[in-house]
Amino acid sequence: MCGNKTRCSVDGAVVFGFVRRSGALFLRRRRAAGGNGMLLPFLECSATYEVVKPFRIPAHPGSLWRGVIGRTLRREGCAKLNVCAGSCGLPKECLYSRLFDPVVPNPPPHRFLRGQQEVPPPLLPLVGWSGNARLEKGATVRMGLRCLGRWTEREQHVLGNVLRMIPNALLGRDEGRVELVSVSEPVSDEQAACARDCLAMDRDSFSMEVRLVTPLWMEQEGRLLTELSFSRLFTDVMRRLTVLCSLYGVHDPDDDANFSALRAVASEVRVRKSRLCPLHWERHSLETDERHPLHGVLGEVTLEGPLAPLVPFLRLAEVAHVGKATSFGLGRLQITRFPNAHDRETANGTARWKEIG
Repeated sequence: MCGNKTRCSVDGAVVFGFVRRSGALFLRRRRAAGGNGMLLPFLECSATYEVVKPFRIPAHPGSLWRGVIGRTLRREGCAKLNVCAGSCGLPKECLYSRLFDPVVPNPPPHRFLRGQQEVPPPLLPLVGWSGNARLEKGATVRMGLRCLGRWTEREQHVLGNVLRMIPNALLGRDEGRVELVSVSEPVSDEQAACARDCLAMDRDSFSMEVRLVTPLWMEQEGRLLTELSFSRLFTDVMRRLTVLCSLYGVHDPDDDANFSALRAVASEVRVRKSRLCPLHWERHSLETDERHPLHGVLGEVTLEGPLAPLVPFLRLAEVAHVGKATSFGLGRLQITRFPNAHDRETANGTARWKEIG
């Protein structure tokens, strides 16, 4: 475990051992005193499997696991006694529909959703980039799920059953098989940020690394962005957080009013070093037997500037992911503050970093 106040990821495996974050606790106290802010609750669970029949896993296995989970959940999470053969008969009650094909609220909870025919689904697979590896017999496979919003005990129980039923599925074109090793208990948590309070924070400059745990797919004029400006990244983060908090958590209209001021702070942050690798791959849809191209950049970006007012929103982005195809697990970020403003401290040749609380 990673201690009682942290959550970490190692090689795509999610390790749980945390309590509610201090930011969310602070926001609840602030609301009690009449304050506001963004709040995004979520649920996480994970499972470990052992390969019993070898198979080749896609370059980014989020599409594989999403498909397997979806087909299993279609049976286990249906709200009707007889599973719907076509379109969902009870979309607001069906767990499959809520996680994979949520209904567009009417009226929409935010202007960003006006005229939209679909909304971002709350299910995020937590898997790492595999590079199209072949998994041999005896290999360990770890997979996590993050579900944005609040979920009942029954829904949590269904999700646990879905993870337990993965060994019944045929995996990939090789029709591989796995057996269950363990399933974690679902853990509920939440993350929060308040623009008004963030703008009152100190503006001293420091350095931070943004690591792309999974490929980030952002485009400009239909082309993959292979170099990132922080201003563009932060703008996309804020738009996604606004939509997700409006749908699955709490959104504060004051954050809209303060966005221009936050964006001005973000414009002072510069990219000091960029180590990004563009990636292009395909996913195969079993339902339609079609191939769909996917794109993204993987690597790290070193930032420098007045980052303190922006960190709470970047922490929210760690939960929410950013960019396109997040429902396949793309756009997963991890941020780390360097010990000083310019360079990492090293001990015995190994970089040490201090995580922002």
